[in-house]
Amino acid sequence: MCSTPARRTDDPAYLEAVDVFYRRHLCRTTPWPDCVNRTFDAMNLACYAAMWGPNEFTCTGVLKGYDGTADLSRIACPALVTCGTYDEATPESTRRFSQMIPDAEFRAFAASSHMAFIEERQSYLEAVGAFCGRLDA
Repeated sequence: MCSTPARRTDDPAYLEAVDVFYRRHLCRTTPWPDCVNRTFDAMNLACYAAMWGPNEFTCTGVLKGYDGTADLSRIACPALVTCGTYDEATPESTRRFSQMIPDAEFRAFAASSHMAFIEERQSYLEAVGAFCGRLDA
């Protein structure tokens, strides 16, 4: 587990490190747009902590150890799987997971982290539009 020496995830130094991580790998827009801040403000932290843990890289919740990769081959509809070059879900791992889905397309956004739909909004919308257009064709 990654935390402060006292293993306190509420320690200010730990929370500062989490913030640095989020600003590098979750949303690189400075400042964060209001919609991102509102999402964090409205998040049910008790539910998130119970499911995952106190943050993205400290898994202590009921999902610890969960592996759903065996079920990816059962997805029976086309899927567009996206990530950013600086994403916490790395392009390498995201591409690998997309290859486990029978009818998936993969797209990495060069100037984004996890929120390409915020950071490269126009390119993201174009990619989703093109994907949907291919489905309609």
